[in-house]
Amino acid sequence: APAPLPGAAGGGSAALLGRVQLARAQRGTHVRGVVALGAGRVRLVVELRARRGTASVVLGRLTRPSAGPGRVAFSVALSAAGRRALRRARRLALTVRIGGTPREGRAVTRIAAVTLRP
Repeated sequence: APAPLPGAAGGGSAALLGRVQLARAQRGTHVRGVVALGAGRVRLVVELRARRGTASVVLGRLTRPSAGPGRVAFSVALSAAGRRALRRARRLALTVRIGGTPREGRAVTRIAAVTLRP
């Protein structure tokens, strides 16, 4: 079952990104989830990152230029490098960064961990 992430920081923009539902363990080459967006139009960016040594590498990204209020489902595909890493290791630990930026105001970010298996 998807675990909700706590609504964290962001000052007055905290209501911009509400509850995020994201299963910690998922199968396949896509990371799926749902985010609740506050009032107004928001630019939504979901990024998949993995550690490679001391660096953090982006292995997938989804951008929705103008998402409206309410629940928004997302599915982010792994890049070719991500699919290769998953195939070799049989498990891929990812950090999911979900960011929302209103037309005027500060960006708000939520971070979660997900493990993918083939």
